[in-house]
Amino acid sequence: MVNLMRNKIIFLSLFVSNMNYILFNSIGINDTLKNGIRVGVIGLLLFSILFNRNVIKFSKLDFLWIFLLLFSLLSFNISGININYFYIILVLIVSKGIDRVTLLKWNYFIILVSVLFIVITLVTGITNNIQYSVGGRTRNTFGFFNVNAFSGLIYSFYIMYFMYKDRIGKISTIILVSLLYVIFRYTDTRTMFFAFFIYLFFYILLRQLFRYKKLRTKIIKIILVTLVFVPIIFSFISPLLLENYPYLNVLTSIRLTVFSDYIINQQPINYLFGGTAVKDVDNGFLVTFFNTGVLFTSYLIYLIIKSLVYSINNDDFKQSAFIISFMYFNAFESLLLRPEITVSIYFWIMIYKINTEENNRFGRSKILRARELKHN
Repeated sequence: MVNLMRNKIIFLSLFVSNMNYILFNSIGINDTLKNGIRVGVIGLLLFSILFNRNVIKFSKLDFLWIFLLLFSLLSFNISGININYFYIILVLIVSKGIDRVTLLKWNYFIILVSVLFIVITLVTGITNNIQYSVGGRTRNTFGFFNVNAFSGLIYSFYIMYFMYKDRIGKISTIILVSLLYVIFRYTDTRTMFFAFFIYLFFYILLRQLFRYKKLRTKIIKIILVTLVFVPIIFSFISPLLLENYPYLNVLTSIRLTVFSDYIINQQPINYLFGGTAVKDVDNGFLVTFFNTGVLFTSYLIYLIIKSLVYSINNDDFKQSAFIISFMYFNAFESLLLRPEITVSIYFWIMIYKINTEENNRFGRSKILRARELKHN
């Protein structure tokens, strides 16, 4: 009975958070209602922790994560990003004991409902597709005020679909990729398009490589870990790149200028403890770093790298491809700290469970794949 109640609360929290994101970015509910819903969702999770206090056991990771976030508040500025990460921690703590396949199924269902909701609101005229031109680019919003908010959901749908399905046929892949190309042509959201193709490329490549044990060497690990660090380094050396390679600024739609201004306008305290007052930019690494500080951000990156190595060791090509793709997406968007989007919260669920419940258990991913087959 307790577990059933807990499961319902978690599912409701994830569902309401995702719908809150859609309603705010498409129909346009006001900030008061949006923030009220967020407070209500957090209240649900806190209630669940109190209700299940006898069965929920806090791990060292929980305490360390909370401590580092509290440490970041020494900047004396509580930001929305800090609140987002506290929400993520609450979800992870409450979901202890729920296997990752079940949580993946919930998130997959939520994104399917979300896509259906978007289609219905467009067809019924509740929202309208707006076409506009900027910098010579023609973009369609599909009912959203910001086309990038829509693209984040589409990326979420594609990643959740490939992560959830145990087997995906060639015909299904061709149809899905063709549809994604059509959406790309209408929205001109290059980040979504290329980030998914990064996932698809490594999905196919690693699936083949992991079949041969001799190829799963330290060299492959080094290459993949290096690839994960590339978008992070790219983000933090934006001022240097802007100065020496201005053509990259054009290729990235002036993002190097935006990132550089964001970095230059930070105060020394923001590097140590976060708490920036500068308006957020479309970069998950920079926004996390300057809102939470160097210790919290460094620890997150450590957990991500550790999860990637674990995935490689266990031949999990889907997880490995997901981590790489998600990191590149966050060099140009900020899904890393958007737990209301299913792909983001599942990313943290995956990272958390690998580092608290699954790591150092040989063959664990094989067990997960067996469970996937059972659930499907």
